[in-house]
Amino acid sequence: MNSHPPNKLTALEKRWLQYARALISDVDHKRECERLGGASELGPKRQRRPSQNLDINLRWPGYIGAGYEAATKRILCIGQVHFGKMLAATLGHIEPTLCELVKVDAANEVKMFAILQTIRAGYQRALKTWGPWSNRNNGFQKILQQKYGAEHIAYVNLARCWQTPTDTSMKAVIKACLATHPISDLTKAIKPDLLLIRCGMSYLDYATSGIVWANTHFGNWAGVECIRFDAKREDPATIEAIRKSI
Repeated sequence: MNSHPPNKLTALEKRWLQYARALISDVDHKRECERLGGASELGPKRQRRPSQNLDINLRWPGYIGAGYEAATKRILCIGQVHFGKMLAATLGHIEPTLCELVKVDAANEVKMFAILQTIRAGYQRALKTWGPWSNRNNGFQKILQQKYGAEHIAYVNLARCWQTPTDTSMKAVIKACLATHPISDLTKAIKPDLLLIRCGMSYLDYATSGIVWANTHFGNWAGVECIRFDAKREDPATIEAIRKSI
């Protein structure tokens, strides 16, 4: 856990909150995201429709764990996009807090700290129930094992909206999101040592040319070491090699 005084934000936490406020309040990007199918569920005839359970005006900034800043290695875990039904069930209760983050006076440190704690606690609990974290074969937990729990990492998705996705719409939304809110915005704020990306290579190739790859799994993104493994299926030997490298 961080050792800074209660109700006091560190400089890193302040930068993350500033990043999150900018993301949530970006009205122009929200319009483009919705046009491409973000913040929507695809019905049986592939028409876009808003979820009954989620605010289509919100975007989801991820979180920084309570132990992230003091971790031996700061790891930013990166997924693809939130699945609307699961997001509503596990994290929908923090929507009022995300709305409050945009409205509250940023100089009110006690209030900002309380907002950060609510977002952090919600994500840390929810993440443990999601496939990207808990999948026995290729989840983040499989790689991080006992070294890092959900409270020791930071988390974000390539697309900061939510979907009931198809490959085509997810790629388009990821591309639009990274163009407007690049991962470098977040890495500058929270200074990770490693980006651990759970994503098919085709999504990254389609969405960004900013990664310099040494091979299909190891590279550098925005000046930060990155490791990628596939979200659908990955060779167990590759997972083990990645685990040992961290």
